[in-house]
Amino acid sequence: MAFVVRTFVPPLSLVPLIRAELAAIDPAVPIARLATMDDHLQRALSRPRFMSLLTSTFGALAVALAVVGIYGVMACAVAERTREIAIRIALGARVPDVVRMVVMKALRLAAAGVMAGLLLAWASSRVLAGLLFGVTPGDVVTYVVSAAGLLAVALLAAAVPARRAARIDGSRVLRS
Repeated sequence: MAFVVRTFVPPLSLVPLIRAELAAIDPAVPIARLATMDDHLQRALSRPRFMSLLTSTFGALAVALAVVGIYGVMACAVAERTREIAIRIALGARVPDVVRMVVMKALRLAAAGVMAGLLLAWASSRVLAGLLFGVTPGDVVTYVVSAAGLLAVALLAAAVPARRAARIDGSRVLRS
C-alpha cells in the first residue's frame, strides 16, 4: 500500500508530521520507505531511459560505421579506377566530366544499397516497434532523412577520391 501526499512545501520537511498523523490513525502500520514523487518517477523511468540511451548509442555507432564503410568502399573503388581516370584525362577528357562519371557510378551503387537497406528497415521495423519512441514503424520522414543522409555521404565519399585521382599526372600513371 502506498500513500501519496501533495504539498507546496519541501516534502521532506513534512516527514515528522506525516509519521505522527499515521501513528495517530494506526500505530501498528509501519512506514517502510518515504520518497518524493521525483524519486519514485526516477526509479520507474530509469530502465526505459537506459534502454533508450543504449539504443541511441548503438544507432549512432551504426551510422558512424556505415559512414566509414561507405567512404572506404568508395575510395577503394575509385583507387582501382585511377589508371582508367588517368588514361581518360590523358586522351583529352575534361576533369569535371571524369569526376561526374565516377561519382554517378558510385551513386548508382549507393542508391541500390540504400534501396536494399530501406526494404530491410521497413521489414524489421515491425519487430523493433517496441523500441521506437516517438517514431512509428512506417515513419516516412525517418526513411527519407536516413536515405538522403547516406546518399550524401556516398556522394562525398566518391567525389573526394575522384577529385584526388583526377589530379594525378596521367603520364606518370601510364609509365608505371
